Amino acid sequence: MDDKNVIASAISDNELARAFSEMVADRWDNWDLSEFLPYLVDTVAPSALPYLADQFDIDGLQGFGMAETEQQQRDIIKKSIALHKFIGTPWAIREACRTVGFPIVILEEGVTALPGGPESPEDWARFRVFVEADDSRHITAEESRKIHLFVEFYKNERSHLVEVGYYQRIEASEIVFNTNDWLNVEVTTRRRAFSAGFNRGFK
Repeated sequence: MDDKNVIASAISDNELARAFSEMVADRWDNWDLSEFLPYLVDTVAPSALPYLADQFDIDGLQGFGMAETEQQQRDIIKKSIALHKFIGTPWAIREACRTVGFPIVILEEGVTALPGGPESPEDWARFRVFVEADDSRHITAEESRKIHLFVEFYKNERSHLVEVGYYQRIEASEIVFNTNDWLNVEVTTRRRAFSAGFNRGFK
């Protein structure tokens, strides 16, 4: 059997039907069908991604607008159903942040309104978030504001986000003073962060 010309057996002996099948095969068999399969997110054309993000309610600061690369845009669309299913949970916050380029997320719950401030009965509902940012990602004041709104979208209604910050890892390195003298410097990882909520820093 000719795999390129599969027609119903009832008309397979009809010369006109076979001629039409061959004509259609010559014209359409080499078409790129990916354009007709928009829900294959890994292969769909980049121009279709904003429409998919809107359809799955993941556009703007809900995720799509936070992605820095096309791959992150595809990933957040693929995660959209799960994120909406578990919205309001710590998992949703961590997974949403991880998908758009913040691989490690630290959630601190039951915190005071101000670091080191007095405790209050409302502290159980307060939390802060620190995200790990790659050295190549510059966290500006505007980016900080977006991260804050991004986390606000995925938190639950009863909780109060008091702070969003970021930290970067400092790895061990070698410093060369001149061609004859080397100094090996061991630097331990520490957290560097700034607050998106109160404009203060943490070390």
